[in-house]
Amino acid sequence: MPLYEYRAYDTRGKTTEGLVDASSRGEAFKRVRARGLFPTHLGEEKGREGQKAPGEALAFALLQLATLLEAGLPLPRALEALTSQVESRALSRTLSRVRVRVEEGDSLAGALAAEKGFPPLLVRLVEAGETVGNLPLALSRFAQFLEADLEFRRKLFGMLIYPTVVLLASLVLVGFTLSYVTPTLSEVFTLFHQKLPFSTILLLRVGQTLRPGILLALVPLVCLGIFSLRFIPLAWKDNFWLSFPVVGRVRTEIIFGQWARTLSLLLSGGIPLIRALQTAGETVGSPLIRRLLSDLEKRVERGETLSGVLAGSPRVPTFLPHIVATGEQTGQLSKMLDVVGLFYEKDVSRKLSAMLQFLEPAMILGLGATVGFVVFSILLPIFEINRFLK
Repeated sequence: MPLYEYRAYDTRGKTTEGLVDASSRGEAFKRVRARGLFPTHLGEEKGREGQKAPGEALAFALLQLATLLEAGLPLPRALEALTSQVESRALSRTLSRVRVRVEEGDSLAGALAAEKGFPPLLVRLVEAGETVGNLPLALSRFAQFLEADLEFRRKLFGMLIYPTVVLLASLVLVGFTLSYVTPTLSEVFTLFHQKLPFSTILLLRVGQTLRPGILLALVPLVCLGIFSLRFIPLAWKDNFWLSFPVVGRVRTEIIFGQWARTLSLLLSGGIPLIRALQTAGETVGSPLIRRLLSDLEKRVERGETLSGVLAGSPRVPTFLPHIVATGEQTGQLSKMLDVVGLFYEKDVSRKLSAMLQFLEPAMILGLGATVGFVVFSILLPIFEINRFLK
């Protein structure tokens, strides 16, 4: 049901604002009046429904909510206390809408699902926690999972900052030198009728070509970028990156590592395997691997073991089926999936570190060689002109 915003006066003439959950505006008016209020404004709530909740703020809010529930506060009061403590205004308003729906009789899982801005994984865990009567544990587990995932993403982002900055600086430096410095030097060299070495001629030709066309060259590049984002199917781009040497393998390990940890979290929360596989597959960002996992889910539903279907599937890392088989044999599938997820996270970090350790000096050497070529090509004719003047 939609939410309605209202402004009203109470019996003492004090102005108050709030939300009410109702099927229609007339029903909302009745519910506001039932609270002893006299509404002056009543309209359908125009909040940011569907906006994705910020990760760090959401994790902290869920830990706070779990603590309040463990302290014995009823869910509506805990949500009300949490709403006043959250710093993010968007999340605070979203939690207000959740609280209103809970007060109107909806479950927490149903209220979260109605917002469409919360991860499906959270909704499934909360639903399982409400079923078994251990909602604080479900909230805490998801908060810890979210914090670990955010930390992993921050680590990957931090690794890529330095080489990205070096690459951009190199392109700007070389582009500026070729498009603005070399044409000026070309006029000087022409004035002295100096015979130029091949490297200088090559450098001047590139600069003369680049300077008038540098802005025109950006136009097709921008158009190509927009075209690739909007018109090239996501499955094609996904297949390209997954098939790319080294990068594809690292990307595959990242995807399956996150999938394994998600599945582990769902199973530990008491969700049945088939439903856990479905939810974990929905969280995968790769269309190709998501379709693969959907096929695996159907085979498991028909009675095959998870390790068996993983072992016979393409793109699945070879290490994963063996660990899953161990978990199935020992009855500790959730624990072993968490182990393999952590293993792939560490393995990806190690591989990226090794790649960057090679890439950083390679980029510096490449930049040094480019700058050296430019300096050599410029200084050599200048030395010749200096000898001529003497």
